[in-house]
Amino acid sequence: MTTLCAITGSPDLYGLGIRVSFYLLWFFVLIGERCHERHAQVPRAVELVLAYAVFLGLAMAASAGTLFAAEVYVALLLISTTVYLLVPRHTTDLVAWIRPDLGLGTQRGRFGFGGFARSLFVLIVISLHLWFWGTGVDSVDIDRALREQGGCCPCQPPLQLGFAFGPVEMHSGGFRAMNVLLMLALLSGGVIIGAMKAGVIRKKKSRRRRRANRTRIRVLKEFETFGGLTVACILIAAIELTIQWNSISAGVNHITTATQLIPLGIVIALILVFLYDLRNGAPGWESISGISSGGNTSNSSRGGSGSIGGSASDRSSASSGWREYVRYPRSVDTSI
Repeated sequence: MTTLCAITGSPDLYGLGIRVSFYLLWFFVLIGERCHERHAQVPRAVELVLAYAVFLGLAMAASAGTLFAAEVYVALLLISTTVYLLVPRHTTDLVAWIRPDLGLGTQRGRFGFGGFARSLFVLIVISLHLWFWGTGVDSVDIDRALREQGGCCPCQPPLQLGFAFGPVEMHSGGFRAMNVLLMLALLSGGVIIGAMKAGVIRKKKSRRRRRANRTRIRVLKEFETFGGLTVACILIAAIELTIQWNSISAGVNHITTATQLIPLGIVIALILVFLYDLRNGAPGWESISGISSGGNTSNSSRGGSGSIGGSASDRSSASSGWREYVRYPRSVDTSI
């Protein structure tokens, strides 16, 4: 009689400490960018480095045949947020390209090393998705070592479920086709946005003077943040429910190794440093009241392209409640 394999899990790949580190970084970056763009660059870089590390661990474990398809799926979801979170960001980039009079295009930095590293990782993740949903999910190689543990009587992989706002069999043709089409759409959108930023796709320049409309920029930035938070929440639900539906061992829900403690400790330290800087009135913030009144700020009268200076009392008010402030980012390298 054929026995079913038990999915024991891989805590060093997607254990609780690693998952929580990713979750904190996603929300921290999304909310932190609304407060202080420059300080948000470090956690963005840390998130990318952590994603690269998980990708390398995933590649080595799959090559060794020590992962079930459901585990590969969980790890893919964990690193794919780097791709999915670009959707609302690229949406605002598209709006900025279509409506240059909004002045939003001046808020993006140049394409540097961070942008190259992230773009490369996006291509890696999309390629990995296409392989997995094309042939990998049916491959007998990624879990061969786990199935052969029984010696003369190897076990068979259990029914494995994926997330589509509900449990869906991962080997289902419709579910696989949906994921392939989603990745192709993200790849096509990324190529188009990249071509627009590189100037390959050009738009006829308007002779009308372009001035930044701060109200519209704020709406677009809020849409970008809300869209990112929505994507992050959906993916967290997908990861946690997939672990639950596939009855993956409870070992992945405990923090018992240094592999999980190290990234979690680094992320918590970054958050504490950011909150400390925020409490002490980090530079580069702008008061809504100051923008709306337009008084006592020479930069406002020039079109609002620069930062608005503030007195000591203004800086102290920043520490008492950052919700009263909305930051309009300067031209810094936000591609990381």
